[in-house]
Amino acid sequence: MRETLIALLSEGTISGCKFSPNLQVAAPGLRVIAMAETTKLSVEKALEKLRGSDPPKSKNARLDEKIGTLDEEIKRMRAQRLRLDQRHHKRD
Repeated sequence: MRETLIALLSEGTISGCKFSPNLQVAAPGLRVIAMAETTKLSVEKALEKLRGSDPPKSKNARLDEKIGTLDEEIKRMRAQRLRLDQRHHKRD
């Protein structure tokens, strides 16, 4: 993941970010990469920009996802209620 972000930054794919590698030989076979002082981009924002290239979903697709999420939540809450009801009946 880190390599992908570095590659995208070096290509200038993510707008608003600059990457200027300065390679210097510190020891034989060892390279040090120094980045220029630039505005740092959080991983979340970088991922948002990467995902931003995905085609936008239709309104119906977004609603279907929300409905699916809510259905799962309803199932979870019903199962929890059944477990709690069973405990309550065992105590009586």
